[in-house]
Amino acid sequence: MTRHIGEVAYTLRQHRPALPVTEEKLMKSERVWSFDPIGPDELKMIEKIFRSELQFRALPLKSEEAQVLAAKLIEAYQSGIRDTTDLAAAAKRC
Repeated sequence: MTRHIGEVAYTLRQHRPALPVTEEKLMKSERVWSFDPIGPDELKMIEKIFRSELQFRALPLKSEEAQVLAAKLIEAYQSGIRDTTDLAAAAKRC
């Protein structure tokens, strides 16, 4: 079943793990994951990149590849990649 990027974002926010974060873990981590809610503006930015990449790859919106791409974009955003150019580059690497 393929879901719209908004549904994927909602699912990820609802099922995020409750991991204890210690200062030591943060210091060892290269990226600090953010599970803050993705706001409407951020979601629009992610969706624009998502749809552009779908068009570039000639993928249908309702495909497994599209679902994977949406999840990877949200994962990249939550890992700290917030710039449009960097998110687009992350989409190209998927």
